[in-house]
Amino acid sequence: MRGEIEEEKLKRRLLELLEEKKVIRTGDFILSSGKKSNYYVDIKKAITDPQVLDLIAELIKMNINTDKID
Repeated sequence: MRGEIEEEKLKRRLLELLEEKKVIRTGDFILSSGKKSNYYVDIKKAITDPQVLDLIAELIKMNINTDKID
């Protein structure tokens, strides 16, 4: 239960950072695939920000089932 609460806090903080850094934008976009979207995630901005990367890494670590890793 405590882990779930911590994970939710990290997710909320990640979303806050993505909004602060203007990584997520809303509007009308045509993606490189040609599909239309109402939002755009600028992944280049996300992966170059140390705070964002730290949070993503921590969330991945929390969700890896280490029992299945050889």
